[in-house]
Amino acid sequence: MNSFLATIARSLIYIIGLLPLPVARALGSGLGRLSWLAQDRGALTTTDNLRMCFPRMQDEEREALAKKSLRETYKIAGETFVVWQRGRAWCEKHTLESQGEELLRTPLAQGKGVIVAMPHMGNWEFLGSHLARFAKATCMYQPPKKDYMENIVLNGRTSLDLTLVPTNRKGITAQLKALNAGELVAILPDQVPTQGGIYSPFFGLDAFTMTLIHGFVQRTGCKVVMGFAQRFESGFKIFFIEPPAEIYSSDEQVSVSALNRGIEQCVAMCPEQYQWEYKRFKKRLGDGPDSYRA
Repeated sequence: MNSFLATIARSLIYIIGLLPLPVARALGSGLGRLSWLAQDRGALTTTDNLRMCFPRMQDEEREALAKKSLRETYKIAGETFVVWQRGRAWCEKHTLESQGEELLRTPLAQGKGVIVAMPHMGNWEFLGSHLARFAKATCMYQPPKKDYMENIVLNGRTSLDLTLVPTNRKGITAQLKALNAGELVAILPDQVPTQGGIYSPFFGLDAFTMTLIHGFVQRTGCKVVMGFAQRFESGFKIFFIEPPAEIYSSDEQVSVSALNRGIEQCVAMCPEQYQWEYKRFKKRLGDGPDSYRA
């Protein structure tokens, strides 16, 4: 039975990957609407995050933002299957604009490694498809919970010319090697780390934040660039943004706080496309109560 269900799932993913982009997005948007109507875990977490991060926002405005966020987040699934199946050439065709590329090209030309810190916003898989244009790009890979998805994810990301490494010490060593070689490393900076983190303000709240980027900067002298792919009707716009200068501080707390401010700057550009459905504050400082209802 499990094998049968896996076959059905792979077939559906393949079919979705063949759909025109607007149709794949429409399917995702519909799921987002259902999520709000059902008030499921994603809808409740989104509302909780927005309440905590924007306490002064009017209730009607917050609700409207939550609804938009759910629709935008669910679009990612359909888009990602299309990106994986169509590959880099398709992504180039659907890139409407790419701003800030000099932030990558300049240090790479000088032989410096670059970390592209990609918050969970827009479509980070689409952004990943562009990194190999500049240099060899390495990113960590955690196998999905469903075994049948592993080959789909692996084949999809390798089709984008990304070098995948495991989320362990071996993967960290590989990323250090890549940075020392003057290459690119892609990191999702707003994931809650299982280890190697400290509490730092994020939208005025204590958020357990990774220290990995700070460690890489101190050990390699690399540059850090914020990046995201914003969704527009006919494709995506790529943005590479200079983070706050304090991200290069030798003081870990100062550096990590600057990283969170860099993420906030990205979110401010299109808050509805940030993944508010993620439990960013699930790890509480001290013995604080759980912030989420589901």
